[in-house]
Parts: sequence; structure tokens; C-alpha cells
Amino acid sequence: MYAIREKHACVNGVLFKTFERKTAGLRIEAGTTGFKGGKKRGRGGRAFISLESLGGDFCFLPMFDEKKRVVGFEIAASGDDGVDAVRKALNFACDAIHDQCL
Repeated sequence: MYAIREKHACVNGVLFKTFERKTAGLRIEAGTTGFKGGKKRGRGGRAFISLESLGGDFCFLPMFDEKKRVVGFEIAASGDDGVDAVRKALNFACDAIHDQCL
């Protein structure tokens, strides 16, 4: 069983609870305020996901739009352990955010 630590993140001035877990090769932190009833930045919910490589063959790259603004990211991993670490990390992030939205 992997230990889960409670942490906090601040997104656009809103502080909220996150959860962190380390798997083989990755550290993942995820959390959300849940839905807040607003579609725009000022009133809507917030979400946070952080991935950190703890070793192994991982590549994290930002994606840019035509104005050179970061609009996304790419994750690449090699080897069965890398594939499994990404799978576990993203499942954990999905579960953490889903549970906080209920």
C-alpha cells in the first residue's frame, strides 16, 4: 500500500486540499475545490495536478499555442515500469479529484 499525504495548493489565490502519493518512479499530487457554480476564473472551481519523476525514463514537455502560451503538457515514459507508474499516477489523480467533487 502506498502512503498518501495531505497537502495544499493555491491556484489563482484559492487555497485547497491536495493529496500526494509516491509510486515506483513518480510522485503525484492532485486535488480540487470541487465545483463552485461558476464557469469563469473568478467564481469557478480549481484543480491541481503535479507529477515529478523520481528516476527512470520519463519526459515531461509543455505544449504551446500560436502565441507561445503554455496550453498543455505531454508525458512520455519508457519500459513496463514507466508505463505502470504513469497509469498508477493518473488513476490516483483521477480518484483524488473525483472524490473531492462529490
